[in-house]
Amino acid sequence: MPPSRQKPIAKPSWSEGRIKFQCTLGEIAKYMGWDTANFHKFQPPRRRMLISPLIYAREAAATVGLDMLAGPDEQDASKWARFVENCLEKFPALGTDFEDAWPIEMYYLKYVAKRLENQASYAKKMKIQKSAAVERLKSNKSKGRNVHKEKESQESVVRNHRAKEICRSSSENVSQPVASNSYTEPSPKHTAEHTTTATCVLCGFRPSITPIHEIALRAFFKGQADLRPGFDAAGVYADHYLHILLRLTTHRREKFMKSLASGGRMTPVQMILIADMLQDHVDRCKKLEEGDSKGTSGTKSRAGGGQPEISRPTKALLSLFCTVECSYTRIKERMQIGDEEYFDLEHVVENTIPKYLDIAPLESQNSTQVQALVRSLRKARPWIQRYDDLWPLEVLINRYLSARLAGLSGTLSASEAHHHECPLQRTYPANDVPPALGAVLADYGMEELGPAFVFLGVRSDECFARIAGSQKLRDDVLDEGNLERLCLTDFQKMMMHCVLTEV
Repeated sequence: MPPSRQKPIAKPSWSEGRIKFQCTLGEIAKYMGWDTANFHKFQPPRRRMLISPLIYAREAAATVGLDMLAGPDEQDASKWARFVENCLEKFPALGTDFEDAWPIEMYYLKYVAKRLENQASYAKKMKIQKSAAVERLKSNKSKGRNVHKEKESQESVVRNHRAKEICRSSSENVSQPVASNSYTEPSPKHTAEHTTTATCVLCGFRPSITPIHEIALRAFFKGQADLRPGFDAAGVYADHYLHILLRLTTHRREKFMKSLASGGRMTPVQMILIADMLQDHVDRCKKLEEGDSKGTSGTKSRAGGGQPEISRPTKALLSLFCTVECSYTRIKERMQIGDEEYFDLEHVVENTIPKYLDIAPLESQNSTQVQALVRSLRKARPWIQRYDDLWPLEVLINRYLSARLAGLSGTLSASEAHHHECPLQRTYPANDVPPALGAVLADYGMEELGPAFVFLGVRSDECFARIAGSQKLRDDVLDEGNLERLCLTDFQKMMMHCVLTEV
C-alpha cells in the first residue's frame, strides 16, 4: 500500500476538459505520488493492469447500476455513494490519502469521456454503413432488379447459413428482452452491410482478405508460415484480430491458445510456439513504451507559454510507429487523440502526399518537396503544431510510403470494403445494441459482436450490467448451447466471454 500521509493530497485544480482529454492516467498517478512499486502492490490476483484500484471502478460501476455514459454529477446520488463506498472498501488508501477520494471521480470522468467517444465513433460507423446500403439498394433498383427475386435470394442466404434455425431457436429459447435504452436511430428497413474484415456472427459469412488486411500477420509469422493455418481457422485471420489479441492480458491470451490446442486447431507444440511469439511481441513493445515514458513525460512546456507540446517519442518507438504493421491504436494513444481525429489526419496526409512526393523511401525524397508537403499539412490541420517536431506527420508519411512500396493499395485504416448483406441483421440490428455495451465493444474493437448480444437478449444497459455483475448469469448467457446457435469463430467466442467477465 502507498505509505500513510499526514495530510490528504488535495484535488488538483485541473479543468474538466483537461482531465477528460489531455491528462493521461500516468500523469494522474504521478500527481497522486504513486510510484511503480506501489501500483504493483494494488494489483488483484491474476490482473496485470497498472492502476488496479481505478480499473476496479469499471466493475463496481456496472454492479451498482451507474449510468456509464454520464459524469459523476449526473448520477443518482445513492448509486454514486454506493459506488464510492465499494471502491473505498476494496482500496481504503483512495479515501485516506486523498481529499474526498478525488482519484475515483477523476478516473470516472476519463472513463465516461472515452465511452462517449467510442459510442460516437460506433454510431457514425453505423450511419455510414446504412447510407452505403441505401445507395446500393437505389443502384439495384435503377438496374431493374426484381424485388421478388431479391427476396428469394435473401431467403437462400438464410437457408445456406442456418438462419432459419437461428430465428426459430431464438423465438423458442431466448427470454423477452427488457425495455431498451439503446440508440434512438430507427431500425433500417433494408439489409445492413458490413464493410470490415469481420466474420458475420449471425450467418457465418467471412469476407475475402486482401494483402492490406494481413500486413501485421505476415510480419508476425515471417519465416514460420506453417504455424499460421490454425490461427486463421480460429478466426485470427486479419491484422485487426491480431492487434486485439495482443492487447489482452497474458492470462487471457494463454487461455485462448490452450483452448485452440485442446480443440484440435493446432498441436500443443504449435500452441507453445505461438504463445511464446505473442508474449515476446508484447514484451518488446512494452519495453519500447516504458523507455519512452522514462525519457519523456509525454508533454513539455512550449517556449513563451501556451499549450504544452506533446513530446517526440524515443527513436526506437518512433521506428515502430513508422512500420506498416504497427497498430494505429498505439499511435493515436501516444498522440493523445481519438479515432476520429486520427483518421481525419491520416486521410488528409494520404490525399496530399501524391501531390508532392514520389513512391520512394522518405530519406530519398527531394527535401524541398518534403518541406512543401509539411507546410501544406500544417496549413490544413493547424493543431498538428502542438507536437514536438511535428512527429505524427513523419509517422504517417512513412507508413503511407512503406505501404505503397510493398505494393499495397488503399488507405491503411479504411481499405477496400467487403459488402455483406445479412437478412438477419433486420431482426437483430446492430443499432439495437445498448450504449454501454456498444462502448465496451468499441473499447475492444469488437463492435461486430453487437448483433450476437442482441440475439441473446441483451438489449438494455440495465440487462448488460446485471449479467456482467453476476457469475451465474454470465455462465447462463455464455452457455455453449447458446453460443452454438450463433455462427462465431473461436476468437469471437473468447471475446464474448472477455466482454462480460472483464468489463
